[in-house]
Amino acid sequence: MPDLDHAIELAGPEGVRLTGLSRQLGQRQQLVFAPDTRTVIWATEQPDGQWMTEELSAERALMQVPPRHRCEAPDEYRLLLRATLDERPSVLPAQLDERIDDLQERLVHLSALRAELLSVD
Repeated sequence: MPDLDHAIELAGPEGVRLTGLSRQLGQRQQLVFAPDTRTVIWATEQPDGQWMTEELSAERALMQVPPRHRCEAPDEYRLLLRATLDERPSVLPAQLDERIDDLQERLVHLSALRAELLSVD
C-alpha cells in the first residue's frame, strides 16, 4: 500500500493539496487535486498507518464531500466545481446557466414538498 507522499505524487507536479476540505473530513483523509487530469486523489489512512488512494473525477469527489464542509473551504470547493465545467470559455456561460436553472428548479420542488409535508397533520 502506498504512503501519503505517493498520493501527492499521483496528482503530478502541479497538484494542489486540498488542506481545508481534508481538514474538515478528518485526519485520516487527504485530498489532492490533479489539474492535468482534473481529478482528485483521495487518500485514506488505514488502521495500519498505510494510505489507500483512489482517483476520482472532480464531480464524484464533490458528491462525497458532505454539504456542511463545502462552505468551510470555499476556494477549494470552487476549484473542484470549476474542474467539472468545460474548459472552453465560450461554453461556460451557457453551462453555468443550465446548472443554475437546474438548482433553482430543484429548490422550487423541494420547497413545495417541504410545505406539503409540513402541512399534513
